[in-house]
Amino acid sequence: MPMDEDSLPLRLAEESIPTEQGSSVWTILVVDDEADVHAVTNMVLEKQMVLGRRLEFLHAYSAEEAIAHLDTTPDIAVILLDIVMAHDTDGLDVARYVRTHYDNPHTRIIVRTGQPGMLHESEAASDYGVNYYEPKTQLTSERLRAVVHMALDSYRASRALDETNRKLREVIADVELFSHAIGHDIRGPARNLHMLSELLGDELQDAPSSTKELVDALQERSSQLLTMLEQLLSLSQMGKDSLNPTQLDIAELVNDAVSAFRTRLVDENLPVTVSGAGRAFADSQAIAMVINNLLDNAAKYRSPDRPLSIDITIRESDTHCEVIIKDNGLGIPTEKLEDVFLPFRRASRDEKTEGSGIGLALCKRIVDLHNGSIRATSDQPQGTSICLALPRS
Repeated sequence: MPMDEDSLPLRLAEESIPTEQGSSVWTILVVDDEADVHAVTNMVLEKQMVLGRRLEFLHAYSAEEAIAHLDTTPDIAVILLDIVMAHDTDGLDVARYVRTHYDNPHTRIIVRTGQPGMLHESEAASDYGVNYYEPKTQLTSERLRAVVHMALDSYRASRALDETNRKLREVIADVELFSHAIGHDIRGPARNLHMLSELLGDELQDAPSSTKELVDALQERSSQLLTMLEQLLSLSQMGKDSLNPTQLDIAELVNDAVSAFRTRLVDENLPVTVSGAGRAFADSQAIAMVINNLLDNAAKYRSPDRPLSIDITIRESDTHCEVIIKDNGLGIPTEKLEDVFLPFRRASRDEKTEGSGIGLALCKRIVDLHNGSIRATSDQPQGTSICLALPRS
């Protein structure tokens, strides 16, 4: 059929974007049983450059031809698809083939139909994975260029996300190997080293004081190494599958942690106040680990100029239960507040204070797995406040 401008299903723009030479192309599959649609699509889009790439077209005049192209061309970015061809649902069969046979979520499907009433747009999206639904009568050349540009940008983002996820899976696999190394290849020798240092101390009870000081230092360092490895193992293995959340009485959990904390410090009269009440949907052991870690940090970074004092406030909002632990210790330098919850970052400039730099990272990991939040504020050198928020349900 001869074509003139009035008979074109798309209005062609007089201007065009200059063609640039690129090292790669976007592959677009045009599926329609009308030859005029193919010809006009070429005229409208052939000179376009999208995201630095030119467009390359494949043409199919039936569902069978479309599937043949899909079988031989795995990197089709966009499909311009008619629904009604030889049969009423040919286009939908092609869309379903893309999404189910190939399990391909990336290729963007743009339906161009002359019978928009036969299928609702929401049904096309939910049942057939259609990304754009355009009636032919409303699809001007400018609209087609815009939709194709959006579809290609979306395709690029989808593939980039898939690549990011692939790299993330590789990182997770590396972490699992690292976790295995900590749990078996490193922790065992470290535990043996600590046991040998204790045996050495027992054997050298009558040794000179200088020798005993060296043995004591060895025991202390080996104990710190073992603690750090245990924390690293906990950090690497902590995941949602390891949690068993229930409705918790947070005040009861905090008071139990405070009692254990006083026992560890051998100071039953240590001034720790607990006020307020609240409930949260969380794993009791994991949250107890967080509270214990924060209390131990308060003791570790206490000020030499005043007795340690800790105030704990529990309060509820509509959606969360907050626990605020405020101490009067050394505080955290302002420039370290942003990354204090990262692994191997120390909370204080005090180099004499021992620490692995893992404890707060483990706390954040646990709170994040609960879909909660944790943050630190400090009025150095007057102390630090740590606020953790846990969902109530």
